[in-house]
Amino acid sequence: MYLSKNQAIQAFERDIDSIILGVDSLLQCPVEDKNLIDIQVINYNQGYGLLYVMLPEAMIRFFVAQMEAYHELWRATQFKLKYAKAEKKAVDPVEIEKRERRAADYDKELYAVFDGLIKEGVPVKEAIKKTRVTLQEKGQPWTDYHLVFSALSSSGRLKRAGFYDKTK
Repeated sequence: MYLSKNQAIQAFERDIDSIILGVDSLLQCPVEDKNLIDIQVINYNQGYGLLYVMLPEAMIRFFVAQMEAYHELWRATQFKLKYAKAEKKAVDPVEIEKRERRAADYDKELYAVFDGLIKEGVPVKEAIKKTRVTLQEKGQPWTDYHLVFSALSSSGRLKRAGFYDKTK
């Protein structure tokens, strides 16, 4: 048996709840019943309402699926809000200035520690390690060897200290 396009669409629309949610069509619920859904406010306290919801058995799975869908909707909205906030923060001139100032302060502190160790005569490799440890002790927990090494290398301090000199 073949259905026309309109008949197929009507059949699909009628059974969409059973296809997606795995529940019987809501049209099978007795619509003559005046007490199809009963919602009562049991208590209200400091901005919270306690509700009593009474549903026909055929609607319970649908109601639960709706609540889960709303939960997912609000989770997605919360994620979008967090993303928008982070995106605004990324291009906010004040935040950019703060990040650049923190990075400059970090570099200044790193260079001061490293230069001090080199002046004391500590070998370059050991000075890099001690610089990392010193910065971590001063409250820079994200500091690692590669970050210190790349900052010192890009500033030219390793070359001046003879790190790349093959004759030593």
